[in-house]
Amino acid sequence: MHRLLHDDPLLIRRTHVAFYMAGSDIALSASYQGTVAGFVQAGHDAEEGARLLQSSVRLIREARDEAWNRMQEDGTSGRRMRPFAGASLGCYGASLANGAEYTGVYDIERDQLRDFHLERTKLLAGEGPDVLVFETSERTWRRGQ
Repeated sequence: MHRLLHDDPLLIRRTHVAFYMAGSDIALSASYQGTVAGFVQAGHDAEEGARLLQSSVRLIREARDEAWNRMQEDGTSGRRMRPFAGASLGCYGASLANGAEYTGVYDIERDQLRDFHLERTKLLAGEGPDVLVFETSERTWRRGQ
């Protein structure tokens, strides 16, 4: 999704609209694996990386609004609730792109993990999603770790 947020954001938006029109009550931003550091690694500066990550929430909100307007125009909105636009915060393991999101075991200190989630949460929440979604969670920390 990193590449599409930069190269073809309208494709992402059209896909979100299609999900809503097919009956989804919630769709999630294209940010599950996205991080500012990942965008920097792909050749963007940190400011552009943050902007691209934030744009994922703007795209999902725009798609929700477009789909809802279409439903109101064609009369199908009365049969359902207004859909939600969710900001996908994923998990730390997803940002590693090595399958670690399936085990929840990461080589990271608890404070670093908290800071990772805090930075992404602030970036995405600031764009006004309806909900914040953490699709998976990290392993359970034991006392003293």
